[in-house]
Amino acid sequence: MENEKSEKGRNLEFVFLGTIVVLLVVQTLFSIFNFVGIQQLKRSFTTGM
Repeated sequence: MENEKSEKGRNLEFVFLGTIVVLLVVQTLFSIFNFVGIQQLKRSFTTGM
């Protein structure tokens, strides 16, 4: 009984950590894409002028 419980807890911990990591990665990628997009917008504006 005890073993099963700890196993479930460990799995939950892994899922929790995995979710946090995925969220962090997505957020980082999103900000990088945003930054690149803004830079490209500025560049197109300056070349357009």
